[in-house]
Amino acid sequence: MTAQTNHRRALLRSLAALPFGIAGAAAMTSLSRPAKGGENQDLATQVAYLTKAAEITDAHQQITKVLHLYARGWDRRDQEALKSCFHPDSTHQHGGFDGLSLDFVAGGLKATENVRAMSHLITNITIDIAGDKAVSESYFLAHHRRPQADGNGEEDMFIKGRYLDRFEKRDGLWKIAHRRGLSDFTRVFAPANTALDGAPAEQLSALKPEDPLYKMLAELYNGNI
Repeated sequence: MTAQTNHRRALLRSLAALPFGIAGAAAMTSLSRPAKGGENQDLATQVAYLTKAAEITDAHQQITKVLHLYARGWDRRDQEALKSCFHPDSTHQHGGFDGLSLDFVAGGLKATENVRAMSHLITNITIDIAGDKAVSESYFLAHHRRPQADGNGEEDMFIKGRYLDRFEKRDGLWKIAHRRGLSDFTRVFAPANTALDGAPAEQLSALKPEDPLYKMLAELYNGNI
């Protein structure tokens, strides 16, 4: 076995060991594998294939993280997290709103000032990528604990629907360039369930910056854990 062959195999082993994960494995199915050519197979072809697979995996991971970060942003009322999900010129169609995504975020935060707690669950994520653009579909289920309109206590509102997003990769980062929010189901339960009303604050989720998540993140990035 020649030194050149050893070098080729070592390089391919290193590339193959990239952290593709489940999303990466799925992404690679959309690529055409290079034909087998034994020891004489063109190294550049193999490297190009694995490099492209790594790029697709990175896109899937970045896009999925944005979708999850959007949910955290609302649930913790984290304005910075919400804004980071969108390119500055991103547009938004959701409910009766049709305009810039950053204006949707600002208006939504103001409209939910009296909402005591929110939970957004993101699931069934599918992503299709073409170059530096992608389209994703994700399902959401949202719960709002909010005041009743008549001022007599609170109510629990549940909404189910989908996010249809066009993502674009700019300066190496995938963010939303356009979002279409679609609703499939809504249900309001009044009065709200009060089973947790007497629980100590330390047992409950909170908003930014009081929620324990932000202390843990600060400790992580400051090297204190």
